[in-house]
This record gives sequence, C-alpha cells and structure tokens, in this order.
Amino acid sequence: MDGMAQSKQIKILRATVFVLGALLLGLIAYVASSADYHGDEAASALQPPLNAPINPWAGLSLTEKLRRSSAVIIADLRPANGRLQAIATDVLVLTPGTDIHYRPGQEVTSLSHPTDGPTDWGDGTVALLTGSPASIQESYSVRAGRISGLGDMSVEDFRRLADAR
Repeated sequence: MDGMAQSKQIKILRATVFVLGALLLGLIAYVASSADYHGDEAASALQPPLNAPINPWAGLSLTEKLRRSSAVIIADLRPANGRLQAIATDVLVLTPGTDIHYRPGQEVTSLSHPTDGPTDWGDGTVALLTGSPASIQESYSVRAGRISGLGDMSVEDFRRLADAR
C-alpha cells in the first residue's frame, strides 16, 4: 500500500473514532440526565412539600389534636428509685375500641424521667395518644394543676375539652 492510501485510511479511521466518541459521550450524557430526572422525581415523591411542617401536629389547634387523638393520659410525677415516675391518674379513651396499654395507677415509662440534673419536669404530665394500640404523639408538663405548654390551661379545662371532642 502506498503512503497516500495509508494516510487516507488513517484520516478515515480518526474521523470514525471521533464520530463514535461523540456519539458515546452524547449517549452517556443522555442516560445521566435521564437518570437525574427520574432520580429527582423519585426523591421528590419521598419528600414532603416545602411548605409542609416537619411535625404534622405543629400547626394544629388543641381542639384538632384532641379530635385526632384516640386516647389521653393524665399522670402525676412521683419520685421513686432516683426517677420521677409518671403514674397515670386518668386514662381517657376517646375513640371506642382503642387498644391502650395503660391503666390508672400504672407507670407510663415513656413519660417518666431521671431526677438528676437541673431540669424541672413539673409535678405531672398530660399526653395525647394516637392509633390503636395507642402510642404517645405529644405530651405537656403540668405544674400546680396547669399545663404551661397550653397557655397555662388548667388540667380540668383540658379534661373537659377532651371529653367534649
């Protein structure tokens, strides 16, 4: 083969490699952008909307929280064994048929606290429960018969609201 024909073949080979490389890069870019698009779509389906609160209860009124609750526990905090034990004084089942694992006189361990440290837990607690079996959704400290996290509402007023829901 003469030098001219060989030079022509090399030029054709280079052009072919260049075209194939460009096609391959284009294909890779297409697949990557397609994967990003579907990945973003899948990820956004798992994320709450930007304006949605992290805690869905955060924006609800107490009346609405009670309406969504299946039960309410009112408990006293009593010192025992280096802890403040939350002993249920009242267990109000708000939704008939709700399975609840607490009875008056029993300790509600998830509402109990260690006594070490400077934290003042008050002298009692109220808790809103959801589902069946009922689990604690939210709780508030009680101090001198008032629930400070609910604008110093009295426990009696809280109980009346729960019963009236």
